[in-house]
Amino acid sequence: MEKIVKIKDIKLRNFNNAEYTQFLSNTEQLLQTAGAGHLRIDAGLLAEFRDNIQKLTDISFQSRASTETEELAKLDKQRDDLAVYLLAAFRVERKSPITPRREAAAKLYTITKNYIGVQSLPNRQETQVLEGLVTDLEKPENQMLLLNLNLGEVLSQLKNANYEYKRLTAGRADSQILNTVESAKKVRKLTDEQYDELITRAFVASVAFPSQETKAFVVSINKLIDDTRKAYKQRLAHTKKTEKEKPAQPKSNN
Repeated sequence: MEKIVKIKDIKLRNFNNAEYTQFLSNTEQLLQTAGAGHLRIDAGLLAEFRDNIQKLTDISFQSRASTETEELAKLDKQRDDLAVYLLAAFRVERKSPITPRREAAAKLYTITKNYIGVQSLPNRQETQVLEGLVTDLEKPENQMLLLNLNLGEVLSQLKNANYEYKRLTAGRADSQILNTVESAKKVRKLTDEQYDELITRAFVASVAFPSQETKAFVVSINKLIDDTRKAYKQRLAHTKKTEKEKPAQPKSNN
């Protein structure tokens, strides 16, 4: 009689969201590879499990939202400052005693005066208007005028800042659903229960209806559990080492 190999226990609650989601994602892939039929698991339950893993993946992006918001704020201020500086330079340089500068500024002011106040527009509208400003100033006849005023680098920086702002906001457009997505705690409670049922059924199938698929699944899931535990312990050890290496805080004299 072939020896029964049990599926190892794993304390899912110990893992952070990234570790937890990665483990479940790998588990779901192993379940798919073995096949719902061979493991005697309900295909609908497996689909729900997969959907909840995707929700956890979406939630993990939320942790990056604050960093993105800070970056967007910096870029918005940068492009505001550059646009204000550029447009103000055209206005002020119209009074320059140097003829080439004065004439260049006068022409550029006429071209761009409708852009004055662009920094006060709603952010997405500002992005579009600044693209128009950059397009106008990049025309060959205006490039020479900018060179006369030594403002070519300012325009280049404005273009880059606005492009980066647009790129980040475009990336966040689809992530607005994060405002309504379930909390990680709520979803993890569901996936804990689903994992337990799926693994229990898979183990029962490996005993009651042994096959190459069920055997391979048990071996693979046990290896995944071992690897995940090892990675978890390494993270804890690294965290403890980092904490130990931090310089001691000076004691307060108060």
